[in-house]
Amino acid sequence: MALLKLLLIFTSIAGFFLTLYIARKKHAHEKMLCPIGGRCEHVMHSEYARFFGMPLEHIGLSYYALIFVAYTTFFIAPDFSHPLVLLALIGITISAFLFSAYLTFIQAFTLKEWCALCLVSAGFCTVLFATAVITSDGSLLPLLAAYEPLIDTAHLFVLAVGLGTATVGDIFFFKFLKDFHISEWEHDVLTTISQVTWFTLAAIILSGAGLALARVEDIGAPSAMQVSWIALAVIIANSAAVHLSILPRLIHISMGEKHRHTPGELHSIQRFIFTSGAVSLVSWYVLFLLAIARDISLSFQALLVTYVGVLVCAAIGGRMMEHILSKQQHR
Repeated sequence: MALLKLLLIFTSIAGFFLTLYIARKKHAHEKMLCPIGGRCEHVMHSEYARFFGMPLEHIGLSYYALIFVAYTTFFIAPDFSHPLVLLALIGITISAFLFSAYLTFIQAFTLKEWCALCLVSAGFCTVLFATAVITSDGSLLPLLAAYEPLIDTAHLFVLAVGLGTATVGDIFFFKFLKDFHISEWEHDVLTTISQVTWFTLAAIILSGAGLALARVEDIGAPSAMQVSWIALAVIIANSAAVHLSILPRLIHISMGEKHRHTPGELHSIQRFIFTSGAVSLVSWYVLFLLAIARDISLSFQALLVTYVGVLVCAAIGGRMMEHILSKQQHR
């Protein structure tokens, strides 16, 4: 176990100096060599290089420094490793792992550019997450069970925030899409909504996993929890398609930037937005209702069929709204 704690310490040191190197190169506008032939500068200076206005390298430096200080303290003075502090640190490492997966997805499907240094940092985040869980030494499950009411409250709170953000986001998206044009102000609004959405999704995954582990003895019973994870997967897939693929493409069109043009692409985007928006919004409400409904006697199959039926109705409703809007625009 001591070796694993040393691995945590040295990995955080390596991550800190890697991020420091990236920060210096980026702010000096110097070219970075990429062993895999990617364009690191394009990734580092893209609009996704900030999160809530904060440069990613600053977030990375803070994260690696926190992990180094915490686990060095625990290694030197084990009495400081309070179970609640360890739980918080595991939560932070899981969040960093999810965030690195999000950034890797952006490289692959949004920017379509790879940065070897970013991938190495993502690897460090993965190592820190896995090692932190292993070094919890079997105390994680009892600790989660002890704090289940707190985790449950946090889970409901982030679900409410996510539901509100999704509702407001869909309203803005439909409003901004009426003229097939995204202005700079509208772009900033949608970017903020997108970042809040991803932040709350990570918090929902984290708190939901905590609840599932806290109730591990009853994991086979709650059909609502199983359908909830399916609804969450639908939301994540929709968010990835809209915020990381469709929205950047729409912005390229609006700004007159170079992109791969296809006939009728604006109408195709509009149809997709209205359909996926309706599906995503219904999934958010289903997710929230399943979380607050404590006594659901329906089987998993019955709940799943009901959810799929509601999704189909939502998709049809979204297409009908888009059709009505298109007819009004043609007039």
